Amino acid sequence: MDGATLPDTYKREAWASADGRTVQVVGLAGGCKTASAEVTAQSADQVQITLVTTYHPPAGGGVCTEELRDVPLNVVLDAPLGDRRIVLESREQTG
Repeated sequence: MDGATLPDTYKREAWASADGRTVQVVGLAGGCKTASAEVTAQSADQVQITLVTTYHPPAGGGVCTEELRDVPLNVVLDAPLGDRRIVLESREQTG
């Protein structure tokens, strides 16, 4: 597992399902932010997964709470994980 580029707020953890095709990672959500994950690259030796935090501005100029919580997220691989290394990255966007 390589999570070197992740901010300290993220957990550097991942679990593969019994068949190895589904990988669970941990994103961050809360307040006006939702979490998702996407497989951004797959090769014979590694799988790159991006943890995405999307900010949704409150309607009518309201306020968002600041709390963030861990959210389990699943991604499905084209082939079983096997011995491939997982590389975690993060991205923030506005929805």
